This record gives sequence, structure tokens and C-alpha cells, in this order.
Amino acid sequence: MDDLLIQPGTPFLRDFNDRRVSSRLGPLEKSNIILAGVPWDWNITGRPGSRFSPQTVRKYLYSLTTFHPTLGDFHCWIHDAGDVRVAPGDWSTSSERIKVVMRKMFAYNDKTVVILGGDHSITGAVLRALLDSGRVGLLFFDAHYDMRRLGEGYSSGTWLRELYEEYGRGRLNTALVGVLEYSNPPYLSELAMKHGVKVVTLDDILRGGIEQALKTVDWLANEGMDYYYISVDMDHLDQAYAPGVNAPSSIGMTPRETLAILEYAIKKLHPKGVDFTEVSPLVDLNDITSRLTASLVMHSMHYICGGGKG
Repeated sequence: MDDLLIQPGTPFLRDFNDRRVSSRLGPLEKSNIILAGVPWDWNITGRPGSRFSPQTVRKYLYSLTTFHPTLGDFHCWIHDAGDVRVAPGDWSTSSERIKVVMRKMFAYNDKTVVILGGDHSITGAVLRALLDSGRVGLLFFDAHYDMRRLGEGYSSGTWLRELYEEYGRGRLNTALVGVLEYSNPPYLSELAMKHGVKVVTLDDILRGGIEQALKTVDWLANEGMDYYYISVDMDHLDQAYAPGVNAPSSIGMTPRETLAILEYAIKKLHPKGVDFTEVSPLVDLNDITSRLTASLVMHSMHYICGGGKG
């Protein structure tokens, strides 16, 4: 009878030569990439649920194969460190835990940290782990400026302003790609300009392609920062590709545009970390957004490990 039983969750596809990303999981000492989840979404004022994103994105990430026709086979090792133990509803405690965990992960000079959020406020806590020890160049994809000034309460759209008020321009230099029209009050554009944030709007990309975004990456690289970091808020993508986010974009970027910029930026900036935020499986359609996020994560890890164009 034992010969007719298999482990729960075993795929129905019986191709024994097939190799999945899960086969590249390994111990910390031999890993090239540290993967970590931050299941926090209590700062969301829109559609919550991104606390469930790390586990959902992992499911699709580990089901992908390791082979890409152009990039070749993925030979790097991934150490999945698990999820930060957030304190539900307690941002003060949780943000400090995120910062402490990330400081330890960033201490490994031979490894890149890939982070699965969580709402976008986690990026502020993560970046504090780098900003406390050096100058940081940030590239982030977002339909919004994330520089709001609230009268009360919390929001995932305030973290960048808070970082500038705490650390200042020069300690943090930022390039923002994908800002959407009719989605931000004008004072946020003025704040971004005041702090020297280089902004590439969706309209810039629609009119001139990704060239301006690539030039902005070049500007960031030439700033000579101590560390570089890339953050991808999935709401910068068109809702046809990413319906399961906190704030869907009725007209947004395409995944191909994002991939092209990501490949260029990862090879140019050699980031210490890359995060993916704002995916809410609870409001997703057939896990479209989680699947897309898993694919972007996989491409990014492949770029980190040297795949693709030189």
C-alpha cells in the first residue's frame, strides 16, 4: 500500500527532470540571497490583506522553474529566513523588530536581501537599518509619492517623508518611477521637489518609453552612495496586471517596462536589498497579482545572480 501513497501537496506532473525554485533553497552559509517576509499591513487605509502576501507569493515563487531561455539556468542559492515576527496592530514594536532583523541580514556583505511585504510602510523600517550606518540611494516604483502629511493616524503613504525629515537629503537620495496622474495632491509633488527626489511619471513613460527612467538610475548610481536599495510597490502596475493591491492603478505601467528597468537598475546599482509590497491576496483575482509578483521576484533574483545582458 505504501507504494501507492505520496506526500500531501506532491504535484500531479511526474516529470522527474523538472527543477523548481524550491530546489535552490539552502543554508545561510552557502546562500547568495536571503529571502524574508514582513507580514505587516495595519498601516493600510485602503484595502488590507498584504499581511498574507509573503506566504502566497512564496507558493508561486517556489513553483516556478529555474530556467529562463535568455538568462540561462538559475544557479544561486536562496536562504529563506522566514517572516519577521510582527506584533499585530503595534507599529512601534513591529517597526523596531523589522529594523533589528534587517540590520543583521544586511551585515552579510556577500548576500542580497529580498523582502516580501507587507504594506509599503515596511520599507521605511527596512531603510532605517541602512541609513543608520551610511548614505542610501533608493529607487522605488510607485503610483504615489508616499510623502503624505497626515492629521492623525497611520498610513503606508508617509514613510518617505518621515525618512527625509529624520535623515535629510544627501543621506538619502531617491528616484521614483511610475507616479500616476490624478492620484496625488499637488503638495506631494512640491515636497518631492524640495527633497530632491527625481520623479519619472507614468506620463513620461507613455510619451518617451523607459529611457528617462534609465537615465534616472544612472543619476542615482553617479551619486556614489554607500548602499543602494530598490522597492517595488505593485500598485505602480496597471490594474489589468495587478488588480490585487491596496490602491489599483486604472492606467499604470506594464510588467515588461518594470522588468526592463529592474534589470538595468540591479546590474547598475548592485542593491543591498529589494522589496515587493502592497499585494493583497484577499482582493486579488485568481492570484494574478501574487503570481506576477513571484515572477518579478524570480527575475530580480536572477539579475542579482548575474543572469541576463551584460
